[in-house]
Amino acid sequence: MQQPHRHWWSIDPPSGPTSIGVCRDCGAVKEFRNRLTEEEEYQAMHAKAPKGFVYRIEYTDAVWR
Repeated sequence: MQQPHRHWWSIDPPSGPTSIGVCRDCGAVKEFRNRLTEEEEYQAMHAKAPKGFVYRIEYTDAVWR
């Protein structure tokens, strides 16, 4: 039995509503949505981030971090 861990997802580039991700450590497979729902988008636009908080997303070799 594998010990619980934080997955390190390697996610396919966006192509349609979802992309498949595979954990680099354990091989688990998960489907990820490529877009927020309208409600999530509204909440994100109107949310107040903590002071000094920076949103950072990097795209490198088909891996989202």
